[in-house]
Amino acid sequence: EEIRLFLKSVPILNGLDDKNLTSLAKNTHLLSFSNEEIICDEDERGDSLFIIVEGNVEITKKKRENEYLHLAILKEKNIFGEISMLSGFPRSATAIAKGNVKLLELTAADFRSLVIIDNWTAFKFLYEIARLLCGRLRKLDEQYTEHMTLCTAGKDKEMKEFLDFKERLLK
Repeated sequence: EEIRLFLKSVPILNGLDDKNLTSLAKNTHLLSFSNEEIICDEDERGDSLFIIVEGNVEITKKKRENEYLHLAILKEKNIFGEISMLSGFPRSATAIAKGNVKLLELTAADFRSLVIIDNWTAFKFLYEIARLLCGRLRKLDEQYTEHMTLCTAGKDKEMKEFLDFKERLLK
């Protein structure tokens, strides 16, 4: 019951009713992580998504050996890991606990069980995940457009040099 009530407060799950949330809650697992503990590592096999119950999670991407790019700090009620859960592809980023963190995990196997037991809940959940991914893709597209605008305006010297080099190469 406690998990269902928490799920009810997660914005991405607003489209699910109490019956749907109860079905989803039965298929999740509560996990705990300590400060700086790696939750999932970029490029490792992943088959689950996580909903943050308590604490913060830093999302990073490898730039070079031992050099990371900070992407985001996710807070309570945020979801991450959905790409690997749905696709079976390796993790696209590293997630690190910032402080003590509690997560609800939904594995791909548990999701498949949900599809069999309650396909309407699974459909609604997938729909909400698709909306989340579309929002993230839109934001990424806006950031890319802004970055390319700066590059072509000559404000990012390194990128302009790279683009000029690439253009010379293609000739």
